[in-house]
Amino acid sequence: MPSRYAFPVLGKSSITNGYGAAQVRTAGFKGALPDKNVGLDIGAPEGTPVVAFTDGGVLEAGWAEAGWGYTVLVQAPD
Repeated sequence: MPSRYAFPVLGKSSITNGYGAAQVRTAGFKGALPDKNVGLDIGAPEGTPVVAFTDGGVLEAGWAEAGWGYTVLVQAPD
């Protein structure tokens, strides 16, 4: 069965933290950290194109004050 989701980063990239149990605690994060990662963390060189992984909309894009780096939050229809 084909997936309806596409990998959102074009070019050289790597998954730095997967969905599920929190693997990395970010130093300097102000507030409670979740027990699980509710997204997929992808590292890529600056300037790497990012595309939508499915239908939906961008909720937020920019530098995350929590120390997560440049972040794109997408709301999928499901």
